[in-house]
Amino acid sequence: MNDAQRHELELYRKMLLIRRFEDTCAELYAAEKIRGFLHLYNGEEAVAVGSMCALEPEDAVVATYREHGHALARGLPPGAIMAEMFGRANGCARGRGGSMHLVDVARRFYGGFAIVGGGLPLAVGLALADKLRGLARVTAVYFGDGATEEGEFHESLNLAALWKLPVLSIGFERTRCTTQTATARRRRSRAGSSEIRSPLSPRASSRKGRSTAQCGSSSSERCPSRSQRPSARPRRAPSSPSATSLGMSTHARCDDARDVSRGRALGAPHRVSPR
Repeated sequence: MNDAQRHELELYRKMLLIRRFEDTCAELYAAEKIRGFLHLYNGEEAVAVGSMCALEPEDAVVATYREHGHALARGLPPGAIMAEMFGRANGCARGRGGSMHLVDVARRFYGGFAIVGGGLPLAVGLALADKLRGLARVTAVYFGDGATEEGEFHESLNLAALWKLPVLSIGFERTRCTTQTATARRRRSRAGSSEIRSPLSPRASSRKGRSTAQCGSSSSERCPSRSQRPSARPRRAPSSPSATSLGMSTHARCDDARDVSRGRALGAPHRVSPR
């Protein structure tokens, strides 16, 4: 076996370690052994492993809240990470960080952040400190789809380019979700809201620019008032009192707590029924 084959085998071993670790976390979370939030890294193993192998030990790494794979690829012991999941004192953050806040300063792994895009300004600060101290180091920062909607994403990339900082921005770890909402749904909702709110939308501009000539040829014929116009939609007949009118909560409740925890751990939607 030559060096290239050994390198490829090591990369595969790290990716397999991440997948097995995440599968175990999902099982323990479904069994309610791991408390709090749990964001898995399944399907993105190659992003962390492939990029980490190009970094040096003195380089800094800033991850997202989905950082189990980043920590394992950086070289953190799996036992210390799992102990942190259980909130134990021998965890990598002494049991105080949990799933979203893994850290190891000795390996220059500055953990994950619960705030979407929260690691980007920190990465700029780390890179600026290394540059001012004259150290030949690189700071790698990871972010996902949802971070591109945050102002700190644009500000951090702008400052890194303006100050020529050694920041390696590794973005678009394609989960196709912004936290928990599919990006396709967010695009449709944002497009719909902008169409309604914008005064320059085609519908609004055509309504605003409509003249009296469209309603009548002579000046004496005026546009009918709103009350005289035919209704676009027929009104519904009065229905039975709703839950809201009776003062009842309309929040959805979960059928089974264990199924919900299992669904959250595996990333699957759970069934809900009205209360």
